[in-house]
Amino acid sequence: MPYRTDLIMGAPGTGKGTQVENILRVYDDKYLVLASGEMLRAVVREGGPLARIVNENNARGTLTDDETMCRIFRDQLHRRAIGERILLLDGIPRTVEQATMLEEDIDVRNIYQLVHKSDELLIERAVGRAKEMIAQGKTPRVDDNPKTMRQRLIVYRDLTLPVIDYYRSLPNAPLIHEIDAERSKDDVWTQLYAAIRVRRV
Repeated sequence: MPYRTDLIMGAPGTGKGTQVENILRVYDDKYLVLASGEMLRAVVREGGPLARIVNENNARGTLTDDETMCRIFRDQLHRRAIGERILLLDGIPRTVEQATMLEEDIDVRNIYQLVHKSDELLIERAVGRAKEMIAQGKTPRVDDNPKTMRQRLIVYRDLTLPVIDYYRSLPNAPLIHEIDAERSKDDVWTQLYAAIRVRRV
């Protein structure tokens, strides 16, 4: 039986990670979060052939292939005690192919879509994040640079945005809550919190 699932979706730089932290701060007993970035970083930490593939994709700004990504997701899912909690997925499914492959695993009830208009704003955010990490003596993410960010935004537009249309077309379509991601972090959270309160259960 598929797990009750909500998705948080948005282009790189829209602040999904920050907002997931906010959700867990308020709804820790309601949601179990699985984020593609965390799952892929876990693969890299464990090493092996998959780690090399993931690192190469990150450096190019391209996606891990659908079959591998779904395999990683199912492996991580089976390691967790879900209980009565709702899955909150960040970054998966990232393509329509992944969405169809996971039909028997997840029952998507709500999509929180972080919407943006300006790619340049998101690129500026990524570059600023990299500079901040360097100032703190930390290593920035390999994809926090203008060239890779532009490629990631193209990939998001071409491959991930159609996922929302796919779910919208289903007979029992999830609710799609649009959030203006160009506003401040606090304003984005205010919108998201209001959307969660009227979510489809």
